[in-house]
Parts: sequence; C-alpha cells; structure tokens
Amino acid sequence: MPRVAQLAQLGAFGPPKEGYKVPGSAATCALDDGALVTPTSPSEKCELKDLDPEDRCEAGSSFEGKRWLEPQLALEAVQRLSSGSFSLAPARKAPPFGQRRCRLLGFWGTSGEEINEEMRWDGTTYSCHLEIPAREDAMFQVLVEGLGRMYPSIEGANLSIRHELLGPEEAHHDAAWFLDSARSKRRAWIFVACPQSCAVCLGWKFQGEEIPKETEDWREMGPWLISSHIGQGKQGAVVCTGRWPSASKGGVAAVKYPVEAEELELYARVHDIPGLPDLLDFGRLPGPRTEKGEFYMAMSKIEPCLDILLRGQLHIHDTSPQTLGRISWPVVAGMGLRLLRTLQAIHKRGILHCDLKPGNILLHRRAPHVQLIDLGRAGYLGRTAFKAGEGGMRDY
Repeated sequence: MPRVAQLAQLGAFGPPKEGYKVPGSAATCALDDGALVTPTSPSEKCELKDLDPEDRCEAGSSFEGKRWLEPQLALEAVQRLSSGSFSLAPARKAPPFGQRRCRLLGFWGTSGEEINEEMRWDGTTYSCHLEIPAREDAMFQVLVEGLGRMYPSIEGANLSIRHELLGPEEAHHDAAWFLDSARSKRRAWIFVACPQSCAVCLGWKFQGEEIPKETEDWREMGPWLISSHIGQGKQGAVVCTGRWPSASKGGVAAVKYPVEAEELELYARVHDIPGLPDLLDFGRLPGPRTEKGEFYMAMSKIEPCLDILLRGQLHIHDTSPQTLGRISWPVVAGMGLRLLRTLQAIHKRGILHCDLKPGNILLHRRAPHVQLIDLGRAGYLGRTAFKAGEGGMRDY
C-alpha cells in the first residue's frame, strides 16, 4: 500500500486539533525543528490569485541579505564552460566586486582597539593575514566598498558552528565572526571564498596549524572536499556533503556530480528564485564518460527532505502523544503556497520541473520555508514531454 494511503488510514490527514503542531526539536541536531511546523500566520494568508512569483518580501523571509550570482552571468559562465576546451588548470577569475576594495573590520575584545585590514583578491578568494596578540579575541565583519558589509547568519559564528555568509548589504547588522583567544600570539590567514563571482563563505587558518579531517574518506572535487553521501538521483548523479577547505562548518554545501550540461544551464537560469537552493559553484572535472570532462555543481545544503518527515524517519522529542509523519493542515497550506510561488516563478522563465515529489522538497530547519531541488528531468516549456506513468510521482 502506498505510504500516503497508510498515513490516511491512520488519520494523518484528518482535521488538526486546536493548536496542533508537528513535534518539536530534533534529537540528533542542535537546530530547532519547531520553525518547520509553525502554522501560517494570519498576515501570511493569501489566495492563489494573489501570488506574485517575483515577490521577495514574504514575511520572515530567509532570503534577506543574500546576494546571488546574476542568472545571466551564471548562464554565460556555464555556456563558456560547456563549449570551451577542458583544462585541469583553473582559470583566474576577475574580482567579483570589481575595483571596490574589501576590508576586514572589527575590534579586539580585551583592548577594544580597531581591526582594519585590507583583503586582496587572488583569483578565488579575498584574503588577509591577521596578527593576533596573546590572550586576545576578536569580532569582525567584512566591508566591501560601496556595497556594505558581509556578516554571518549567527552572532558570534566560528568554524565549529554551522552558519551562512550573508551580504554584502548597506543595512547595519550586529552579527559578526568570533576568533577565540589563545595563550600565545598567532597569525591567521582569513579569507572570503568567491568561486563564481559571489561570496560563498568565510574561513580562517592559523599559521602552522593542520586542519584535522572528521573522516578519512574526504576527497577533492574542484576546490571542494566532499564526503558523507546524501542521496542519489535516478539519472546516476550522486549528492555529497561538501566543505570549502579551512572553512569547516561555515563552508558547507551539497555537491552534485556528475551533472548534465543541460541541467546546469537550467539551474543557472532560475537559481536566484526564492524556494531554490543557492548555486554556490560549478565546474568541470575529468570524467570516464567523455574526454570533455563532467560537470559538478555546489548548492546550499538544506535538510531534511519532506519524504523523511512523512515516513516518520525524523527522530524528534515531544512531550505529548503526537504521530510521526503527520503534518497539520495550516502547515501544509503554508508549504503549498510557498511551493506554488516557486513553481510559478520557474514556469514564468519557460522551464518545467517535471519531477515534483516529497523527496525533492527540502525543509529549512531554521525558517518556515520549502526548497525545491533536482532539475535532472526538467526541460523547456513546449519542448518537454513524458509518457504516461514515467513521472516523478509514481512511487507516492
């Protein structure tokens, strides 16, 4: 019996109780799952006819502060990559912020003195060296001249805390990165990685320090280190956890390989749409199937997927007797509206997803948003067709 039918027999889709919420926080993760299940607030209620695919002002939006690689620029870069000759040597890229200067700004925690260091572009990162006095900690942001500051999504972020880089933007934000103190003076190399003309992450490495790997199976994929198999598509592509070297939990991504050139082009056209993971990086590697190499793409890592939640495989604590795999109607309505916004925006750009299913819908733990993934079966409007029974929803 299909899982949906089983859940229906258990009453999973009956009218929710007053104040019903899917159970609280994940036992295996420090992030709060409560945000996944907050019912749609009255201010967010709207009719289907009122949906605006280009609206970025949704209440509580997690997209504030994000700067994407412009779709047209991303598309042109992908097309150059797919049409040009393959080379193992990485091409030196132009500075993503042009001639604008980039500076590390902050202050020392003990003395209160200012930190102001120029960061120089090396083709992939903006970086500088910071001399850290003994028993001194530091808080800092990154200023891009004329554009504003880059800052972390969490106050006091460091390499051991999962976070994202936001900005640059002119609005003031208090959140800053934190460097802890040590007994002796140190020299740190601090960088902002920009592999495809937009800032991906900030990290640092102390002189003479070797960064330990959490597992032994890390391997290189372009500039990324990948491990921890996340999933596999029906077209043979594998998705793994990726990390930017020396950025640790501040530079985490979902890296997909191999990716067809058409899928990468489609994603480049739409990746700035709210409801799709950010396109952080892409490139080409030597591959066994073609002398021209095979493509990879790195996207922001978001978890869990809706399929895991519906199957009751998300381990969560709850003090009241709720049912795993059940989602209340207000939550479903909120998810559905956000998903419709995303689909409308994709369709407006002449693209069909063609593989809509719970396994391709991600739930952001720290915000009530859904994210749609996997354009492996997508195609252009008017040029895409499937035989009956071959759609992505068959297993559900």
